[in-house]
Amino acid sequence: PKSHIPPSFFEFVFDTTRTIASLIQHTTLERFPEIRFIVAHGGGTAPYLIKKMELTAQISGRQSEQALAQMKKLHYDTALTTSRYSLALLKEMAGIQNIVFGSDSGFAPEFVVASSLYELDHSEVFDKNDLEKIYSSNAQKLFKRVGS
Repeated sequence: PKSHIPPSFFEFVFDTTRTIASLIQHTTLERFPEIRFIVAHGGGTAPYLIKKMELTAQISGRQSEQALAQMKKLHYDTALTTSRYSLALLKEMAGIQNIVFGSDSGFAPEFVVASSLYELDHSEVFDKNDLEKIYSSNAQKLFKRVGS
């Protein structure tokens, strides 16, 4: 849409939400269980819209609980997702082990990236151990070939 608001503020997170809904609707996560998906933007609005994701599963002929089960198998990056509210919801829904660092550097304005880093580092939601996992060890588990 034509707007003076950068697309990274809203459109990117809505695109991410639509992608997760599509993965659920088309049973992609069930058909390809060995693929480890990392979705950007903390899953967009998908964690907030769990009920809609459950309805998406039902429309696709599956049990509503399958949507949440599939969403818990995804990995989520922190790009544009650093408010304490969205981080708390993401941590509760996905678990700390499924959250990795992301910044959208190059797409989001530089001040947004810098602000996101500050907010993540000073989050009330994560302790130092959680942040170490987000910044490093969770990604190392996903990308074992990269090394420590």
